Amino acid sequence: MLIDAVLVSATLNGAALIGAALIGAALIAAPAARSAGDRSAS
Repeated sequence: MLIDAVLVSATLNGAALIGAALIGAALIAAPAARSAGDRSAS
């Protein structure tokens, strides 16, 4: 039972970290891609 709780907790923590990393990467990449597109357009 305790091991199951630890595994679930670790899985949720891992998912949260991955989600945060993806969101962070998207927030960083979106403006960079937009500015790159603006530069190539002009």
